[in-house]
Amino acid sequence: VPTGWIRSMVDAFDDDTGIVVGRSKIDTRKSSFLHFYQGIDFLGIMAANAGVIGWGLGWSGSGQNIAYRRKAFEHVNGFHPVAQKRSGDDMYLVQSISKDFGIKFNADP
Repeated sequence: VPTGWIRSMVDAFDDDTGIVVGRSKIDTRKSSFLHFYQGIDFLGIMAANAGVIGWGLGWSGSGQNIAYRRKAFEHVNGFHPVAQKRSGDDMYLVQSISKDFGIKFNADP
Protein backbone atom coordinates (compact mmCIF):
# COMPACT_ATOMS: atom_id res chain seq x y z
CA VAL A 1 0.00 0.00 0.00
CA PRO A 2 1.52 3.36 -0.99
CA THR A 3 2.34 5.86 1.74
CA GLY A 4 -0.50 8.36 2.06
CA TRP A 5 -3.07 6.13 0.35
CA ILE A 6 -5.66 6.38 3.14
CA ARG A 7 -5.26 10.16 3.38
CA SER A 8 -5.66 10.58 -0.39
CA MET A 9 -8.88 8.54 -0.39
CA VAL A 10 -10.31 10.45 2.59
CA ASP A 11 -9.33 13.80 1.07
CA ALA A 12 -11.30 12.96 -2.09
CA PHE A 13 -14.58 13.09 -0.16
CA ASP A 14 -16.70 16.21 0.20
CA ASP A 15 -20.05 16.56 1.98
CA ASP A 16 -22.04 15.13 -0.94
CA THR A 17 -19.72 12.25 -1.81
CA GLY A 18 -20.91 8.75 -0.94
CA ILE A 19 -18.23 6.73 -2.72
CA VAL A 20 -14.72 7.26 -4.06
CA VAL A 21 -13.23 4.97 -6.67
CA GLY A 22 -9.46 5.04 -6.64
CA ARG A 23 -6.99 4.29 -9.38
CA SER A 24 -5.86 0.70 -9.33
CA LYS A 25 -3.17 -1.18 -11.14
CA ILE A 26 -2.03 -4.72 -11.64
CA ASP A 27 1.45 -6.19 -11.47
CA THR A 28 3.02 -5.90 -14.92
CA ARG A 29 6.56 -6.92 -14.00
CA LYS A 30 6.19 -10.30 -15.69
CA SER A 31 7.18 -10.09 -19.32
CA SER A 32 4.71 -12.32 -21.11
CA PHE A 33 2.27 -11.22 -23.78
CA LEU A 34 -0.63 -12.15 -21.49
CA HIS A 35 0.62 -9.89 -18.69
CA PHE A 36 1.24 -7.06 -21.17
CA TYR A 37 -2.29 -7.45 -22.56
CA GLN A 38 -3.81 -7.56 -19.06
CA GLY A 39 -1.96 -4.36 -18.15
CA ILE A 40 -3.27 -2.54 -21.24
CA ASP A 41 -6.79 -3.90 -20.68
CA PHE A 42 -6.82 -2.84 -17.03
CA LEU A 43 -5.50 0.61 -17.93
CA GLY A 44 -8.41 1.00 -20.36
CA ILE A 45 -10.89 0.00 -17.69
CA MET A 46 -9.42 2.53 -15.22
CA ALA A 47 -9.53 5.27 -17.88
CA ALA A 48 -13.18 4.46 -18.64
CA ASN A 49 -14.01 4.51 -14.92
CA ALA A 50 -12.34 7.90 -14.48
CA GLY A 51 -14.16 9.34 -17.49
CA VAL A 52 -17.61 8.13 -16.55
CA ILE A 53 -17.14 9.18 -12.93
CA GLY A 54 -15.97 12.58 -14.19
CA TRP A 55 -19.47 12.95 -15.66
CA GLY A 56 -20.89 12.16 -12.20
CA LEU A 57 -22.04 8.67 -13.12
CA GLY A 58 -21.15 5.41 -11.42
CA TRP A 59 -20.26 2.57 -13.74
CA SER A 60 -17.64 0.36 -12.16
CA GLY A 61 -14.64 0.24 -9.92
CA SER A 62 -12.00 -2.18 -8.79
CA GLY A 63 -12.68 -3.60 -5.36
CA GLN A 64 -9.02 -3.16 -4.51
CA ASN A 65 -9.44 0.63 -4.20
CA ILE A 66 -12.92 1.81 -3.19
CA ALA A 67 -13.93 3.88 -0.17
CA TYR A 68 -17.50 4.68 0.82
CA ARG A 69 -19.43 6.31 3.64
CA ARG A 70 -21.13 4.00 6.07
CA LYS A 71 -24.48 5.79 5.63
CA ALA A 72 -24.27 5.24 1.85
CA PHE A 73 -23.39 1.55 2.34
CA GLU A 74 -26.31 1.08 4.72
CA HIS A 75 -28.64 3.03 2.40
CA VAL A 76 -28.17 0.39 -0.33
CA ASN A 77 -28.37 -2.50 2.19
CA GLY A 78 -24.67 -3.21 1.87
CA PHE A 79 -23.79 -6.29 -0.11
CA HIS A 80 -27.04 -8.05 0.80
CA PRO A 81 -28.69 -7.57 -2.64
CA VAL A 82 -25.78 -9.38 -4.33
CA ALA A 83 -24.93 -11.86 -1.58
CA GLN A 84 -25.69 -14.86 -3.82
CA LYS A 85 -23.62 -13.57 -6.76
CA ARG A 86 -20.14 -14.92 -7.41
CA SER A 87 -18.69 -11.57 -8.46
CA GLY A 88 -19.63 -8.00 -9.23
CA ASP A 89 -20.10 -6.75 -5.69
CA ASP A 90 -17.78 -3.81 -6.35
CA MET A 91 -19.66 -2.85 -9.53
CA TYR A 92 -23.00 -3.17 -7.72
CA LEU A 93 -21.80 -0.95 -4.88
CA VAL A 94 -20.47 1.77 -7.21
CA GLN A 95 -23.67 1.82 -9.27
CA SER A 96 -26.05 1.65 -6.30
CA ILE A 97 -24.40 4.27 -4.12
CA SER A 98 -23.85 6.70 -7.00
CA LYS A 99 -27.59 6.77 -7.74
CA ASP A 100 -28.28 8.64 -4.49
CA PHE A 101 -24.88 10.05 -3.48
CA GLY A 102 -22.02 11.81 -5.21
CA ILE A 103 -19.13 9.85 -6.68
CA LYS A 104 -15.50 10.85 -7.19
CA PHE A 105 -12.47 9.30 -8.87
CA ASN A 106 -9.16 9.52 -7.02
CA ALA A 107 -6.23 9.26 -9.43
CA ASP A 108 -3.70 9.57 -6.59
CA PRO A 109 -2.38 6.12 -5.66
